[in-house]
Amino acid sequence: MRLWAAGVVILLSACGADSPQELLGKAKAKTEAGDLQSAAVLLKQAIQSQPGQWDLRSALGDLLLRGGAAAEAQIEFEKALELNGPKAELVPKLADAMIGSGAAKALIERYGATDLGDGKSNALLKSWLAEAQLEVGDLAKAAAAVEDALKLDANANRAKLIKARMLVGKRDLDGGLALVNEAIASDPSLASAKHLKAELLWVGKSDPASAETLLKEVLEQQPEYLPAYSTLMSILAQQTRFDEYATVLDKLKARFSRTPLRYFFETRLHLARRSLDKASASAQELLRVAPDHALSLQLAGAVDFERGMQRSAEAHLAKAIQIQPDLVVARQMLARIYLSRGQPRAALDVLKPNLAAAAPDARSLAVAGEASMQLGELDQAADWFERASKLAPADALSKTALAVLAARDGKPDTSVGQLQALAENDKSVFADLALLSIRLRRGQSGEAFAITDRLAAKLPGSPLPALLRGRIHLSLGDAGKARRAFEDALRVRADDFQAKAALVNLDLMERAFAPAAERVDSLLKADPGNYSAHLLAAAVLQRSGGSDEKIMGHLREAIRLSTADASPRVMTIEYLASLHKNEAAKTMAQEAAAAFPDDLPVMRALGNVLIRSGDLQQAIVVLTRAVKLRPDDAAVQLTLADAHLAKRDERSALSVLLAAVEVVPESSALRARLIALSLRQSRMADAQRAAKELQRRLPDQAAGWVLESELAEARRDFQAALAPALVALRKQDGISMAPRVLGLQFAAGKPQDAERFTQEWLRDHPKDTLFLRFLGERAMQKPDYAAAEDAFRRIVAVNPSDAIALNNLAWSMLKAGKADAVAYADKAVALMPGNPALLDTQADALTLAGRPADAVAVLRRAAALAPNNPVGRLKLAKALSAQDAKADAKAELEALLAAHPKFEGRASAEAMLRGLR
Repeated sequence: MRLWAAGVVILLSACGADSPQELLGKAKAKTEAGDLQSAAVLLKQAIQSQPGQWDLRSALGDLLLRGGAAAEAQIEFEKALELNGPKAELVPKLADAMIGSGAAKALIERYGATDLGDGKSNALLKSWLAEAQLEVGDLAKAAAAVEDALKLDANANRAKLIKARMLVGKRDLDGGLALVNEAIASDPSLASAKHLKAELLWVGKSDPASAETLLKEVLEQQPEYLPAYSTLMSILAQQTRFDEYATVLDKLKARFSRTPLRYFFETRLHLARRSLDKASASAQELLRVAPDHALSLQLAGAVDFERGMQRSAEAHLAKAIQIQPDLVVARQMLARIYLSRGQPRAALDVLKPNLAAAAPDARSLAVAGEASMQLGELDQAADWFERASKLAPADALSKTALAVLAARDGKPDTSVGQLQALAENDKSVFADLALLSIRLRRGQSGEAFAITDRLAAKLPGSPLPALLRGRIHLSLGDAGKARRAFEDALRVRADDFQAKAALVNLDLMERAFAPAAERVDSLLKADPGNYSAHLLAAAVLQRSGGSDEKIMGHLREAIRLSTADASPRVMTIEYLASLHKNEAAKTMAQEAAAAFPDDLPVMRALGNVLIRSGDLQQAIVVLTRAVKLRPDDAAVQLTLADAHLAKRDERSALSVLLAAVEVVPESSALRARLIALSLRQSRMADAQRAAKELQRRLPDQAAGWVLESELAEARRDFQAALAPALVALRKQDGISMAPRVLGLQFAAGKPQDAERFTQEWLRDHPKDTLFLRFLGERAMQKPDYAAAEDAFRRIVAVNPSDAIALNNLAWSMLKAGKADAVAYADKAVALMPGNPALLDTQADALTLAGRPADAVAVLRRAAALAPNNPVGRLKLAKALSAQDAKADAKAELEALLAAHPKFEGRASAEAMLRGLR
């Protein structure tokens, strides 16, 4: 739909007693002089004196259409027809106005089969019908209408221009330009032809200078030709020549004070200059006069997006792509909004048309990569970079992609070096994100944190760096630092959904259900239409023991609100299955599969439901298709193996796992299942061959040697397991193998080697908290509380906010009878205040420190957080009894025994209760 003028200002005033024909003559003179407003006044007066004269209505329609007021022109042409004006003359004009006012569908329905009885008039009508078919997206009918028009009139320039545009759409730029030049040769004054040529020179030939010259020529000859202003300002905006842009805009405003183009380009100018308040006011005016114009909605959405008003931005952008589905930028912005809400699958879904285009743009690919990173699909993120390298050569994104390809081609050092150089020298973040994914896959957290620091400098107003830091801390098991990072993200953007959701998940990890519920309530109040918030609410209720009715209510609302994301359906399927409502789960899974036939989580959920319901062959069919779609997904490979196992076909299950471990060698779950089944099937040789093949194919990665070591360990041949484990340790991604090497040395009966390895490893890696944690936990099991205390003290020295290490340090000290353990227990609880296990340690420490009343208060908090934990409640009852709070202890025991008819300490609880009576 064209966005030209909304209307010419009509000022009614007395102009003497001229006859209608004299007024018409004067209006034509004013029009030829370029004074459209005066001409409009004269025509209005003529119509007032002779309202039944069709030619006056037609003349006013012509004038309005020339000024771009298509909707008003349409009204005048309709009235002229009602006055029995000639259809052959008026219907083509009306068709032009209907196209301009966005009534393409109505034009087709009304005049698609009309014969005007005149060859040239029919040719012109067919041309406008072709334009209408293009508007509604029917290319075949548009092409047929163009050919019909040219058969009726070989010189029909309007048809030639439409055909030219269609040729360009088929990548025949030269053919399109030839037709345009032919139209210009036949009518040198044809502004629409020169305008189209300028657009083709600018976009198709990358020659904005020649396009600019031609547009200025058009405006000099026909200053009322609005599309030329539009394209000229677009060129100037692309080149950031906003002072010249403003000059052209002033000329447009002087000639057409109320045209929507004025508001459109005003908004664009204010947005480019970051005058967001002015941009917003102008956008509101724009939508007032053009509420259903897709590009106007896209622009208004962009303004709201930049102002942080995501809900209104989403509404504008969603309406824009509904009206015009091919709006690339609108889809990019919608995807960005979904990502900020933690809805990566919705982001990928809205991007599908952009990504499926013959030549996807680099920005869409980058946003898709960000979505894949949110999903944890790092290889898929790398795939987007790979496609970008083919579509956007020579730019930063392309160079990033080529570096990622080097990593995948077995040249990791080359890849990392290239990405590091790009990240340090380029302002974009493509290389940083790609490098971050590689660092995380290798477990190189220090380098990953350095990347987030660089991202913070590049993205000063974005919460993304803090969010990434939080995720890295979580991967390291440091919930305290993760929480602070997510809170930092909220300080950057107070309404960031991902940060709030991450804090909710941390609350759930720590069993802090009340704070989690409060956060979710605030999310729902702020954005009740956010289906991810409803999913969070359902998760909080599930973990805290909420009613099935409330949980299903949130899940149903999430499904209703999410048309593009299957995750609410998947979560509902899994919840129904957990309630053993297999038929309901199966029905939901089948409906989800019909709505999302290629969605991997849906296929996996359906496969699981079919396995539970005994429909094993159908499960295998569904899951086999899923594996073909995504062979690198370990979860779906495991589910397919489960289906074969449920069918008692261990041989097929083993074949699936052998093939899967070749594709996803880093999956410990796949390797464990493969090893267990190889032992049962006596096919260890096949698994051993798979390990050797991985070593050959991925010589710089640890996976092949890890699998060989695990196979030997499964045979209880710890000595044979040691050698490949040591090789894996020396690989770039093998640093996490150190605890395994130490464990194998102990298992192989080599304590001296183990002691020497420990000393050497800690000398070279004094801050390896994973290794230190292994040492501490092993010492706790022996038990060797002094060694455990030493290991956990080292971890706390490296990371003072590691709540689990602080808790274990306090526990080790408690077992050694050290009363100062309470200081470390207090710190652990301060970092994770909603964790009942940490509160339990704190209570013990307080008791040892001679503060039993404080211990009782802590145990009450723990019981409130975990009311379904009978062990904790029994401990509380004992503490109350020790404090001589007999009535409270009795009440606690009675409630405990009523709620838990069977639990391990029931006999002790009953005996204690009898003693209190």
